[in-house]
Amino acid sequence: MSSVPQRRIQEMILAMAQKGHSGKMTDYAELGFGHRTTYGYFLSKGKWDHMTVEAVQRRNSFQSILSVAKSAKQPVYISIDDTVVAKKKASKHAVRPTEGVGWHYSHLEGKQVYGFQLHAAIVSTGSHALCYSLQRCCPEYGSKVDMSLNAIDALPVTEHPVYILMDSWYTNAQVWNKCIAKKCHLIGAMKSNRILYPDGKRISASTYAATRTQDQFHLVTVKGQEYFVHRYEGPLNKLKRAVILITYPKEKFGVCNTLKVFLCSDFALTDAEILEHYTHR
Repeated sequence: MSSVPQRRIQEMILAMAQKGHSGKMTDYAELGFGHRTTYGYFLSKGKWDHMTVEAVQRRNSFQSILSVAKSAKQPVYISIDDTVVAKKKASKHAVRPTEGVGWHYSHLEGKQVYGFQLHAAIVSTGSHALCYSLQRCCPEYGSKVDMSLNAIDALPVTEHPVYILMDSWYTNAQVWNKCIAKKCHLIGAMKSNRILYPDGKRISASTYAATRTQDQFHLVTVKGQEYFVHRYEGPLNKLKRAVILITYPKEKFGVCNTLKVFLCSDFALTDAEILEHYTHR
């Protein structure tokens, strides 16, 4: 990038950090950097190679966190998730309605929300965190799983421990295999209807959990909370072998709607370590 685009980006970052960003060009103008139309033109008409910008962001953010993690002898976490940023629905008479908005299901709200759906990956260690990837969900990038595969594929291979953390929407065989190929480990929530094969018998994780007695669980404490945990190591649908943790809160053992299931590719971790790692998501 030339010095002018670099200066514009620096000014925008400073404005966001000093004032807080409301999504309006006036945020930048109010700090005296330039007229609001300058930034509007820069964003809408400027010649961007967004793939290069994103590659630089991913590389720099990962290397920065990796350096801190090595010094602190802590693992690196890549937390992948999606969210909906709500927008006010434009009038049908709007001359220039906001591009790319639509109706999306928000898990946080539990309903359809009008706005942008964003796919994000955050790289972190300890109390340090940086944005590794942030993209608007759109056909250009494929599905949310495709976007996750792309983010993982862009990771540099390192011998330092790296854990990919995600919810049950993303934990499938494709993502698992991509993590293994990049020498990362996957720790994620898993839907309770996923099929396990204990002793070669086909059974859903929820049914498997319901057939375990309390003496087949043990108590694990994570962040001051106690959970009954049962560990299964073996095959499941489309995976030859994985660690599966069947968990209930201590006070609600056997209550179906409190069942949480987790999947992990690192067999060396204890149950407590797996659940503690997941809390960094």
